[in-house]
Amino acid sequence: MSELIIPDVSEHQENVNWNAFVQGGNPVAIVRVHNGRRADNFWPANRDRFWAAGGRLLGLYAYTIPGRDMVDQANEFIALVGTLRAGEFAILDIEEGTGDLSSRASAWRERVAQALGKQPWLYTGQYFFREHNLAAAGFTTPRTWVAAYRSSRPTWPDHNLWQFSESFGPMPGIARPHDASRFYGSVDDLADVVGSAGDAQRRDPVPFPGADKFGPGRVNDFVTMLGTWLIAKGYGRFYKVGPSPQWGDADKRATEAFQKDQGWSGGNADGLPGQETWSRLQR
Repeated sequence: MSELIIPDVSEHQENVNWNAFVQGGNPVAIVRVHNGRRADNFWPANRDRFWAAGGRLLGLYAYTIPGRDMVDQANEFIALVGTLRAGEFAILDIEEGTGDLSSRASAWRERVAQALGKQPWLYTGQYFFREHNLAAAGFTTPRTWVAAYRSSRPTWPDHNLWQFSESFGPMPGIARPHDASRFYGSVDDLADVVGSAGDAQRRDPVPFPGADKFGPGRVNDFVTMLGTWLIAKGYGRFYKVGPSPQWGDADKRATEAFQKDQGWSGGNADGLPGQETWSRLQR
């Protein structure tokens, strides 16, 4: 049986050479989008560079945290991802919390499936899955990814991806140690699982949160969303570092440039997003 070794990376691995990775015979990867509070610093560069290098399948995961509403965390993930590209699949990473977490995981799953049009995957630890009743969260067996750091594949719960190492490597293009998982089958087999729900388009845009969320002194996740969308639209030249929840001059200048490119002027191009700016950035 053929086998794929699939790394999952985040800002901790810093700059991945995706050309070297794909050319080294690795068509599949998984990257972090959100860490529970903010966008990963290497998002969306990891996504764009993976596809530019000729990759085949890309998992996009959101690490979620207790103490924050799961729908809020899902909405932030949705805003960052925008639309799932062909070959992409969304993943809920839940490995913190107490008690029965099935309703929290289900709330995230339902919101992401509604917005992105495709059922997401579940990632969690083998024992965490059992101890926190995640079998009741509504994820399907083909879309279950379990972590168990051992020499042989775990026999439970039913899963399609097995994360067997948290310090693997190096792999081509990835110098730092990283998590690694096994898929027992070919890239075409995995593509069948990923694509079985059809291509997805986001149906529900993120509602405009109000003008009071933007401007000097404002610190919130909507500022991060704005910066991420602006970078995705080609205004990354204004940002020396990745998007941040703290409003800054880069956000104002990038927003103003976007507004002027819409043909607006005067108060309609003041660098502060309104309803129409927010809406157009999501198209």
